[in-house]
Amino acid sequence: MVRDTINATLRGWGVYLNYGSSNLAFRALDNYIYDHVRGFLRRRHKVSTRGNCHFTFEAVYTKYGVLRLLDLIPRASPAVTR
Repeated sequence: MVRDTINATLRGWGVYLNYGSSNLAFRALDNYIYDHVRGFLRRRHKVSTRGNCHFTFEAVYTKYGVLRLLDLIPRASPAVTR
């Protein structure tokens, strides 16, 4: 399946690029991936428009199951109060 191939590649990129502060790089890559996946889906479903309404950011990353690189970054746990 195309999604599984994309997700495996994204996991590899995430591990390779996850050194230091990678938020900006991952956000840029997520936007890049979204544009290309949206274009792929637009062509596959033969949508005549750019596909913004049919394939939103949330739909690509939830409904279609594409891995979001920002989700690979571990979030800091809230400070524990004493």
